[in-house]
Amino acid sequence: AGRVGHDIGTQTIASVGEDNVLLTELADRVKGIDAELRRINRVLDRSRRACNPMMFREDGTIVPKSQLPPECIDRRGCRRWVRSKRYLRLESLRRELYRRQRELRVQQHNELANKLIGFGSQHFIEEMRFRGLAKRAKETKKNDKGKYMRKKRFGKSISNKAPAAFVNILERKVVDAGGTFQKVNTFTVKASQLNHITETYTKKNLNRRWNIMPDGTKVQRDLYSAFLIMNVDDSLGKVDIHLCNETYEQFLKLHSKEIKRIETTISVTPSSMGIKHIA
Repeated sequence: AGRVGHDIGTQTIASVGEDNVLLTELADRVKGIDAELRRINRVLDRSRRACNPMMFREDGTIVPKSQLPPECIDRRGCRRWVRSKRYLRLESLRRELYRRQRELRVQQHNELANKLIGFGSQHFIEEMRFRGLAKRAKETKKNDKGKYMRKKRFGKSISNKAPAAFVNILERKVVDAGGTFQKVNTFTVKASQLNHITETYTKKNLNRRWNIMPDGTKVQRDLYSAFLIMNVDDSLGKVDIHLCNETYEQFLKLHSKEIKRIETTISVTPSSMGIKHIA
């Protein structure tokens, strides 16, 4: 009946149990298919523009439907796109790749969920609103150099990795196995800000992937958040400092083993992990 804490991100998940620690990328095998999809989409875009020159302006932007000549509009009032035979073949291949990507993602999600069930029976995870993270930013901002910042956020990562789908699969499997799956209050627990030793909260930038503890120990940020989530109290709104102190030494040992495993066995890791491969 061990406790397990999960810190889920857009690409990775950190899981900490009483005897197990895991930091891994979600559905890492879909990357190869995604690279092929990007290539096909570029070819399709070039073909669409070459076969439909009247649909696009000189600067590459699309002409509004209201400004198109009648021959570019069909009887239903929709755009009449001209598609080459090669375009149709690639479009069919793209549909097949999306199907393969979806099946592979579900397969990997199920495999990972089966592994995490063995960590314990009491699972805790932060509430995450992935739909909001996938949307483009509304506010237009400039960086320090006066250039406009991109409005894209995490839509591509969430589309490829489907973290919300993984959480649903994990919850179903945990409950079916007779365990409990509870979501902690993200805004009151503040796992990414808390230091349980000093009992203080400090806001950190997203690019800061390691926490420096008072004794100088470096702890990977996502794993430490999962450790804190594992030790929430019964209200699910606050971290139990006493539980943290009891399990901290064991967590550090398991943490060191997991970081070494990642450094020595995984050649390419997501930048959000902050861990580089050691040859």
